[in-house]
Amino acid sequence: MNTPNNKADTPQPAKKKASKAKVKRAVTPNNPFGLFMNGVRALPRWIQWPVITLVVIAAGAASIWATLPDSSKTQLISQYVFSTSSRTEIFPSVEHQEAKYEIALDEKGGATWNLHFKFRRLREEAQILADMIATSGPKPEIYSGTHSLKIKKSTEAVKKQPTLDRYLVMADISKEALNEDRPAHIRYITSGGFTGTPREWGGVLVLQPTRKAIVKIVFQPGKMGKDFELSKHSWSAPENPTPLDQKNERINVTANAIQWEIDYPQLNYVYRIGWTW
Repeated sequence: MNTPNNKADTPQPAKKKASKAKVKRAVTPNNPFGLFMNGVRALPRWIQWPVITLVVIAAGAASIWATLPDSSKTQLISQYVFSTSSRTEIFPSVEHQEAKYEIALDEKGGATWNLHFKFRRLREEAQILADMIATSGPKPEIYSGTHSLKIKKSTEAVKKQPTLDRYLVMADISKEALNEDRPAHIRYITSGGFTGTPREWGGVLVLQPTRKAIVKIVFQPGKMGKDFELSKHSWSAPENPTPLDQKNERINVTANAIQWEIDYPQLNYVYRIGWTW
């Protein structure tokens, strides 16, 4: 009789294969994530992760937009974001070929602002041409001889900005032809904005891509400003203006006016002319 001397020689009981229980996650109408994941699993495997990635990016963008203050959102009004797999670019939907801003001061500390734009509507998505007027005085009178307007007063206290009331002015350009030079005119009448303090300033905010801007301040006869200073600053950082050397700028000073021509001003920047009396 042969006696087994190791385990290999000893007959072993047959091992049962461990059964793996399949656990199914319950999907109920109150579990949108589960519904979404079931829908994703139904897609071909190669497309599942791209779909999940796009949804996460979209959710993140919506969340960020919801937290932006109105002042940040207005900066996006005239821009169109286009994404491809290889790059992200910003294409303007409205472009100013030329933007003329004439600020005529009156004897009571107010001013009449005449804005003449030669613009192009570049995309069907462009529905409005946007501008903003800010004043320390009462609500301005706002007109346009070329377009219907919608006006929205900003109720937000903008940090680091001068204490001014801001009005977003939106001209309806939805019926304008694409890629053609078109005129637009907006007029503001403000009162009490220029109070005769030792140093005053007037400026414009660039909300649309602009090839050429012209800023002109017209003074009352016999009350011409002096000691002019030119500067620019980002909309979000007015406490850090960049002084500009007048020798490098195209300015023209007459008996009662100063005019400043600016090629390709930076988007979302304020361009200011300061003076003393």
